[in-house]
Amino acid sequence: MGKPKDPKGIALWKKKISEALRGEKNPNWKPKIKTKCASCGAVLYVYPHSFRNSKRFFCDQKCSHAWQRGHFKGKNNPNWGNHLSRESKDKISEANTGKISWNKGLTKRTDKRMEEAAKANGEAVKKKWMEPEYKKKQKKRWDNPQYCELISSTMSRTNRKRWLDPVYRRNYEEMMKKFWADSTYRERTLKSMVKASQIKPNKSELKLFSLLQKVLPGQYAINVKAEVMVLGGKIPDFVNIDGRKAVVEFWGDYWHAGQNPQDRIDYFKQFGYSTLIIWEHELKNEICLIERIKRFSNKK
Repeated sequence: MGKPKDPKGIALWKKKISEALRGEKNPNWKPKIKTKCASCGAVLYVYPHSFRNSKRFFCDQKCSHAWQRGHFKGKNNPNWGNHLSRESKDKISEANTGKISWNKGLTKRTDKRMEEAAKANGEAVKKKWMEPEYKKKQKKRWDNPQYCELISSTMSRTNRKRWLDPVYRRNYEEMMKKFWADSTYRERTLKSMVKASQIKPNKSELKLFSLLQKVLPGQYAINVKAEVMVLGGKIPDFVNIDGRKAVVEFWGDYWHAGQNPQDRIDYFKQFGYSTLIIWEHELKNEICLIERIKRFSNKK
């Protein structure tokens, strides 16, 4: 049968030839060769022609990346010691200007790929910092004032350039508003910030806590590190852990001067919590302060 002239006939003719020469029917057909994954050792079957271009094979990208991380590390990396010049970096930056990145607007909370990437990156960083040599290298690097100045100026220049873009600034502000509107995100972020700042109870707070334990033993826990709770985006100083929705706030005479305690009481009230505000100068008269605490505790 000759080759047809009409398009439909040509398509059918090509399909029949393809089916007739498929698999073992093709004179050039050769069976797959058994080999192993270079990363995990799983059995693979690969066509012979694949060996022309590659010496090692992998199950998928995860195995490939795992092998590269293990073998292209340090001096074994072909790019070891090759640093891009400022001119090259500027050219790359100019070439990518205006291009929309695939992950623009995506976060680890909205996209599974970003979540997996963030998780993998976090684990990789933790693993690096577990190595004494890496810690020593980083300490030596940051002890160099010239390096610190270079990093600081580079980050400042980049961030300044971004922030001058009104579109970027508007999108960033909208994104952060959405994040902070989420109570879970707000609570987690506040706890992280408090933990990172290494806040500790001061002497006056410890004195008040000791007094609370004396008057109401086991009923209140100190919460300056947000270990117990975050209430409406705020961190009460002392929280009742005995089943009652009550909090105690300790206000310094200097830091809270001019503030209205009733505003804080009304704010926590909307979440169903009763609030006792204790000022710093009240610690000087423990008898009166104990009476205030008892009256607050007896309220229903």
